[in-house]
Amino acid sequence: MGCRVLTFALRDIELINSKGKTPKLGHPQFAQLILIEPDVDKEYFRINIARLRAICGHVTVYASNHDNALRFSNFLHGDTREGELGTQGLLKKIDVIDASAAKTDWIGHAYDGPQLFEDIRALLRGQTLDQRLGKTLTKHPPGIYAITKR
Repeated sequence: MGCRVLTFALRDIELINSKGKTPKLGHPQFAQLILIEPDVDKEYFRINIARLRAICGHVTVYASNHDNALRFSNFLHGDTREGELGTQGLLKKIDVIDASAAKTDWIGHAYDGPQLFEDIRALLRGQTLDQRLGKTLTKHPPGIYAITKR
């Protein structure tokens, strides 16, 4: 639920900065926006990605197909969640990483595995997808990268 609060707050920051005008990419206030299996409505995310990108230089979503909490949220809300792997239709605007191989709890929503943390560290150090490929990531068609299994 933290991603939901964060994306609402970032959207509001951008709305205040732009005074409601169309967002323009330029000088971001935040270098990275990293969302780990976000429990955010897919349609809300699609509508607001331009506002998020206007203040965040780079957006990365770690998604999984093993997250039972997101499946339950999908059932409760009656709509797809952005953190469910395979629901992202914004591959040109965000990086989608399949985190299904990362170690989680029995619900599939809490991460404590080194694979995910190693990739996030590399991302925060400024490494691109291609620079992380073969180290912390593998490539899966069509254009989705995945956490390296160990």
